[in-house]
Amino acid sequence: MYKGFNLTLTRADKMDFMDVSSQNIELYSSGIHKLRSNLLDRISSSIDLTDETGIIDVTKLKNNWFPGKFYN
Repeated sequence: MYKGFNLTLTRADKMDFMDVSSQNIELYSSGIHKLRSNLLDRISSSIDLTDETGIIDVTKLKNNWFPGKFYN
């Protein structure tokens, strides 16, 4: 009554099936890299690390990101 198929697709097959070009993948990867880099730069510039181990002072972080608000 039921039939199953063992289907194995390569990356190129998947790209053809979904109509995705190598250029699209490269643009996507580049955009993600830029976004991640910008986010890390913004976060690291606003976070004061308490010591060389990289422990974040959450009180300073909370006050910096949510000034004047009381969040629990």
